[in-house]
Amino acid sequence: MRDLRFKVSGQTIEKETGCDFTGIASGTDNWLNLVFSFDASWAGMAKVVCMRDSNGVETNRVVNGKVAIPSSVTNGKFFSIQIYGKRNGQLVSTNKLFIDQT
Repeated sequence: MRDLRFKVSGQTIEKETGCDFTGIASGTDNWLNLVFSFDASWAGMAKVVCMRDSNGVETNRVVNGKVAIPSSVTNGKFFSIQIYGKRNGQLVSTNKLFIDQT
């Protein structure tokens, strides 16, 4: 398995410095993991990540900062991710981030 690491601060998600995002092949299924490091503003929130490519959309719960990427969103040249959080009636979302594939 391969981990793709991200930092989430407030409403901004960004690729973690030092994580290799090159050579990601399309068509993988549950081999790539999204791994998130959240700042304090996300404490106590239920979190989901919305993953999209040109053929599909998947929304999965973030458990212990991690989500496996299903094949339904890895068939194109790229996919995008966006995180949503909810706590006590508050709803927050991040920017959308694109990950290129070969």
